[in-house]
Parts: sequence; C-alpha cells; structure tokens
Amino acid sequence: MRLNHRSRRGISLVEFALVSSLTMLIMLGLLVGCVGIFRYQQVAALARETARYASVHGSDYAQGHTSVTDADIYQTALVPKATLLDLSRTRFIITWSPKYPVTRADSDGTIRLNTVTVTVEYDWKPEYFFSSVTLKSTSVAAMCY
Repeated sequence: MRLNHRSRRGISLVEFALVSSLTMLIMLGLLVGCVGIFRYQQVAALARETARYASVHGSDYAQGHTSVTDADIYQTALVPKATLLDLSRTRFIITWSPKYPVTRADSDGTIRLNTVTVTVEYDWKPEYFFSSVTLKSTSVAAMCY
C-alpha cells in the first residue's frame, strides 16, 4: 500500500521544529554549564593567589616590614585579579594559624608549619535561567618568611 504524498507534506517542518528546539536547549545548557565552570575556576584561582600572597606577606613577614592586614590582602591580591566577577557578590575569609613560633622540625622529624587559609565565595546567578549558586573555594598555604 502506497501512502499519499500530500499527507506527508508538513512532517519535515514538524520534525525540524522538534529537533531544533531540543538542540538549542541542549546547547544553551552546555553554554551555561561552561560559564559556571569558568566562574568556579576564577574563584579557585583567586583563593590560591590570595593565600600565596598572604603566606609571603604574613605576620612574620620580615624584620622592618609591617605586617599586612586582611584589608590590605583583599585590595592587593584579590581585587586586581577578580576580573569579570562582581565584587559585591564576593566574600573573602582569611584565617591565620600561627600555632608555632617559626617553621620547625619536631624530634621525630615532622615539620610543623604555620599556615594561612583563604576562602573565597561567589554568588553566581547563571544568566537569569536558574537560581543562584554559591561557588566556594578554600586554599591553605604554608607561611614562607
């Protein structure tokens, strides 16, 4: 039995509409996901760079130099590297752990280090399609002085 050609006239248009809309939805999801990964990488890099700066310029920086404050670290290390991020949605937490007077080795050979922990949080709103997501990264660096 042979189908009438006229009854299949609009089927290609309907198939195209279904497939193209599904394809565009998948492409949009991939694009938003890639932007989210990029934002997370920015937050992680900020945490690493800020922890590095704080570890080098920490409380026992060097004789004759003043110790940096958390506000100095924020302005010097975090703000210049926070390109394309809205700083009003960025939170910055720094924790010093000066448990030991200086870096030293115990009697069993275990090295004890003072550390600085930097946590950077960013509230990311993924292009108005989804709810807000908090991206968070923590970096711990040994004090180097």
